[in-house]
Amino acid sequence: MNITIVVLLLGITLLIIGFFLPKKTQRKYPDQDLRPYVSKNPLTPTETIFYHRLVEALPEFIVLAQVQLSSFLKVDEAQTNYQNYLKWFQPISQQSVDFLICKKDFSIVAAVELDDKSHLGAKAIERDNKKSNNLDAANVTLIRWHAEAMPEADIIKQTILKYALGIDSTMPNQPEWLAGDQVRFFNQRKTNTFSQTIIIWIFIGLIIIWGLSEVKSIFKRVITPQISSSLPSNNQELRMQPINATQEILIRQPQERLAQEAERMRALQMQQEEQQKLTQAREVAKKEDAWSSYYKQKAVECTANEDMVTCGNKYIKNRQQFENDWETHQANLK
Repeated sequence: MNITIVVLLLGITLLIIGFFLPKKTQRKYPDQDLRPYVSKNPLTPTETIFYHRLVEALPEFIVLAQVQLSSFLKVDEAQTNYQNYLKWFQPISQQSVDFLICKKDFSIVAAVELDDKSHLGAKAIERDNKKSNNLDAANVTLIRWHAEAMPEADIIKQTILKYALGIDSTMPNQPEWLAGDQVRFFNQRKTNTFSQTIIIWIFIGLIIIWGLSEVKSIFKRVITPQISSSLPSNNQELRMQPINATQEILIRQPQERLAQEAERMRALQMQQEEQQKLTQAREVAKKEDAWSSYYKQKAVECTANEDMVTCGNKYIKNRQQFENDWETHQANLK
C-alpha cells in the first residue's frame, strides 16, 4: 500500500515538473519570401588601400581580391581516390587568400596575405600554417606582408617581378628570416657588381682610344696627302681633290668596325645594368623579408592597454634597431 502511494506521488510530481518546464519550440525555417541580406564591402579599409597599391605597382599583372583556394587549386585525383575527394576538397573550399597576382593569361605568379594582429593567436597561426601547406603543395608562392608595415609600390613591384621572372623560384612560402635560421640568412653573400662595372668601362675606354687612333692614322695616310697634293702653288682658293673608291673603303671599314664594336659594348652594358637592377631588387626584397620577420619576432603590436603613440614609438625604435643591425651586418660582409 505504501509503495503504491509512493509511486503515485512520484508520478504526480513528474507530471507537475514536466508541465512547468519550458517546452522546446519547434525550429522555424525562414520564410521563403524573406531575404534578410544586406550588401557590404568585400574588403576592409586597410585591404582596400593595399589593393589599390598593388594595382598601381603592378600594371602589367592582374590583381584579384578575396579568392577562394578552390578557385585556383584542385584535388589531384591521381594521388587519391574518389572516396577521399571531399576530404581534400573541403579544406581548400573553406580557405581563401587576400589577393592573387596573375599574368595576363591568368597564370599564377603569387598569392598575397595582408596580416594584422588577428593573425597572432594560436588558432589563427594554425589556420595560416594549414593554408601555407596547401599552397606549398600546389607550388603556389605565398607572400605575407604586415598591415602595419605595408610595403611601398616599388618594393611590391620588385618582389613580384622576382617571382614572375623565376628568380629564387625555389624559395619556400615562409621567408628565411621567419624560419628562424638567421645565421644562414645573413651568410648569403651580396653579389658585388661594382668591380665588373669598372672593368667594362675600362674596356670601353680602350676601344674608343683604339678607334680614335685608327681614324687618326687613316686621316694622316689618306686624307692629308690628298689635301697637300691639291694645294695650288699660289694663294688661290684651296680645294680638296675627290677621294677615289679604294680610299673610301679604307676609311669606311675602320669606322664600321668601330661602330659595330661600340654597339656590342652598349648591348653588353645594358645587359650588365639589367643584371645589376635584378640584383638590387633581390637585395631590397631580402631586406624587407628580414624586416617583416624581425617585426613579428619583436611582437610590436598595438593592444588595448596602450595608446597609439606608445605603439608608434615602439615601432620606430625597433625599425631603427633593425636598420643598425642590417647596416652592421652588410659592412661585415664586405
